Amino acid sequence: MKLSRVGAAGAAILTASLLANAVSKAAVKAVEERTTPSVSASSRAPSHDLIFYSLGVLLSQNLDSFGLSGHEFRRVQQGFIDGFRHRANVRDAASLIPFLHRVQHQRQQVLIQHQKEAGAAFLAKAAASPGARRTSSGLVYLSAVQGTGPVPKPTDSVRIQYTGELIDGTVFDSSQRHGASLTVPLTDIIPCWREALEYMNVGGEARVVCPSDLAYGDYGHPPTIPRGATLDFRIKLLAVMPAAATGRAAVKQLRPGPTGPAAPAPSRHCGPARSRSSAGCPGRG
Repeated sequence: MKLSRVGAAGAAILTASLLANAVSKAAVKAVEERTTPSVSASSRAPSHDLIFYSLGVLLSQNLDSFGLSGHEFRRVQQGFIDGFRHRANVRDAASLIPFLHRVQHQRQQVLIQHQKEAGAAFLAKAAASPGARRTSSGLVYLSAVQGTGPVPKPTDSVRIQYTGELIDGTVFDSSQRHGASLTVPLTDIIPCWREALEYMNVGGEARVVCPSDLAYGDYGHPPTIPRGATLDFRIKLLAVMPAAATGRAAVKQLRPGPTGPAAPAPSRHCGPARSRSSAGCPGRG
């Protein structure tokens, strides 16, 4: 079916944008996990089949936020086939982009609400554990080992070891992925960490469960951290240093894998200030 230049151009731009977004997500995930694609582990070039299978995998990453049913996924498949074989009117499909955005937003809100409800139940269970303390902000703090060293001040930097999990037990980040430990200014970490570290002495170890509004909020850090996710950390405080002793080098160390405790880079949704006063913005506060 013959297409108008406007319709074809719009569809081409959308497809390129979706693929670029998928490739970007995959690259971020690979860096965060400190992994490299399996094909690069060999001196042989990847097979033709693997290259184009990978294209399908990357394009599929853009479907997560729709929460497709089996029937809906089959319709997506059919649309993909018809579009590829030039049996579909791309201009008509492009005219539905605003509706796609609306459906995507609505379903994201449903997924976020589901995450928050599951997170609330997880927080309540953690708060009922022996020795647990739930603070006024909503985080749950459980001391595992009481340290004897100094307590960090808001302007200090800390050297820590940590593991971060989603509520289903999936490990999304750990200091082992960045080396044995990390050094970071308290001004550059998520609010949950900032508060929790005020309760710790050097040498101490704790479990800290963070509600989403003290972590990455409604934006999450896809694909690693879902929108609205509650996060479960194990933290060991190794040392406290004045901020001047570490400068900004520690922040650069964290930027390649910004999930963990580091506050995410500025989002186009949040603006350059990274202020949590913006609704849902996972900034520094």
